[in-house]
Amino acid sequence: MTMSLSFWITTFGGVCVVATLLHAGSAPATGPAADRALLDSAAAAQEAGNFAEAEAALDKALATPDGAACAEYQVAREVLRRIRLDFSLTLDALLAKVRKDIPDVSAEDLERWRGQGVLQHRMIDGQVCYFNREPANLYRFCAEAKERRGRNRRRRPGNDGKSRFHPGRPSGQAGGDWRSVRRSCDLSRQAQRPLPLKVHDGHPP
Repeated sequence: MTMSLSFWITTFGGVCVVATLLHAGSAPATGPAADRALLDSAAAAQEAGNFAEAEAALDKALATPDGAACAEYQVAREVLRRIRLDFSLTLDALLAKVRKDIPDVSAEDLERWRGQGVLQHRMIDGQVCYFNREPANLYRFCAEAKERRGRNRRRRPGNDGKSRFHPGRPSGQAGGDWRSVRRSCDLSRQAQRPLPLKVHDGHPP
């Protein structure tokens, strides 16, 4: 079956990531006809994570006059470029980002979560490359990571669960809201204003 290349846009946390979709019966591309075998080979190399191989084949085709004018070659090459940009996070870089929320996280934790499918990643030329907006998806889909992040936040200074003094709230009283604070401030301002002196009729001077 003859296959042709188009591009498919999917989203991860509201961010568009370009990926490839091979399908039958798509509209023909403008410009010179593409070499079907070359496109199929490049697409297969991309799916296998062999981006350098796919890029080299497409770059060779694009170096010819007909290839440079072929829209399908241009689209295929652009897809590879954008995937590299969107999945540019290394393991060490991701580890540094996650440690801001979970100080005791390890590389083994990330590998385990990747195996569970809760970290968006791609294999690119033998390297695991993570989606550059991670760990956003990790905290969305991994209950363990979310719980460990919350536990660390509760341990931070100022998050001991004890009540704090707020204007308008009696000392040691839990709860209270912004309305009590505003009433207290209004009363304080009224107390600072001079009261008008009213003299009744018949009052001695």
